[in-house]
Amino acid sequence: MEAPLMCGIDLPARTIVSVANEEATQFVVGSLGLKAENQLVLLEVDDEFSQITNTVFPHVCGEMWALAAHPARPDVVATCFLATDSGGGVRAGAKLWRFGGDRLEALADFSLPEGAQKADAISLSRSGTKAGVTSDHAISFFSLADDGIQTERTESVEYKKLGALTWNPQTSGIAIAADSSILCIDTRSFETQNVIGAYSRVRHVDFNPNVPTYLASAGDDGAAIWDLRNSSYPVATLSDHLHWVWNARYNPIHDQLLLTSGSDAKVFLHCLASLSSDETQEEEGAERLPDGRLDSVEDHEESVYGCAWASSDPWIYASVSYDGRVILSRVRREHKYRILQI
Repeated sequence: MEAPLMCGIDLPARTIVSVANEEATQFVVGSLGLKAENQLVLLEVDDEFSQITNTVFPHVCGEMWALAAHPARPDVVATCFLATDSGGGVRAGAKLWRFGGDRLEALADFSLPEGAQKADAISLSRSGTKAGVTSDHAISFFSLADDGIQTERTESVEYKKLGALTWNPQTSGIAIAADSSILCIDTRSFETQNVIGAYSRVRHVDFNPNVPTYLASAGDDGAAIWDLRNSSYPVATLSDHLHWVWNARYNPIHDQLLLTSGSDAKVFLHCLASLSSDETQEEEGAERLPDGRLDSVEDHEESVYGCAWASSDPWIYASVSYDGRVILSRVRREHKYRILQI
C-alpha cells in the first residue's frame, strides 16, 4: 500500500467532507471541543500527494456535529452545531458559511423547529439548491438561493431519533437513518416510498451515485447494501469491522468502491463490482476486480467517525478519528488500473 499522509488538528473531531474544488484536492474538518474555540480546518493535498497544508477558520458557534459542503461552490459549507450561551445553556443551530480570507462569513441560518435539542445531520442536494436537516424527531427542508435560505416545510416523524440523511443524486428522493430503520421519502410530496427494517441502529446511509435503486447503510451490526426494489433483506452485508460502523460512502464516480469507518479505529475499502453500474467488463472479456475488501487504514487510534472521497480525484479518500487525526489515502494502482481496464 502506498504510504498515506497524516496530520492532526488540535481538538476532537467527528466530521469531514470533501470540497467541490476542481483545481485542488481539499477536505474540511469540523472540531468538537467543549472548552476551546472550535475550528473549521481546510486541508489541501498537493498534486504529488506528498504534503498537506491547512487553513484554520474559527467557528464561533461551538462544537460541530455535522457538516455539508456545497456541491458547486468550494467556498461554502454548512454546519450543525451546539452553542453555549452566556448563561451556560446550550442552543442547537445550523448555519451556512463562506470562507473569507482567514475567517468564516455567516451567510444564513437554517430555521430549526422550536425546542430542537440538536441538529443531527445536514445534506445538500446535488444541485445545491435544496437542503435537508434532521433534528430530534423532525426533518426540515429548505431552498437555497443567493438571497438567503427559505424554509419549505418541516415534518415530524414517529421515530425515537432521526440521524443521517442523504439525497438520491438521480431522483427527488432522500434516505434517512431512523433508529433501526431507513426511511426513503419523496421530497416533492413527502410520501414515504420505502421503509427498510435493518437489524440494529442505523448510523449512516448513502445512495449509489450511478444506480439509484442501491443504498448503503452503516450501523451497529456492520454495513449493508440494499436494493430498493426488494428491500426485505440486504443484497450484501459487510462484517469487517469489530464494532459499530459510523460511515458507508460510495465513490462518487466508480460505484464499485465503498468506504466504511468504525469505532474499531479502522477504515476499510471494499469492492462491490457485482452490485455496481459497471456491467460491461465480463462482456468485453476483461478481468473484473473481485468483490471483497481491497485495503484498510489502521493508523487511527480512536473511533473513526468520518470518512470522505475527494471531489477532484476519485482515487483519494480521507478519514478523521475523534482525537483529531486525519489520514489521507489513495486507492492502490493495481486496483485503479483494473477498474479502468488499463
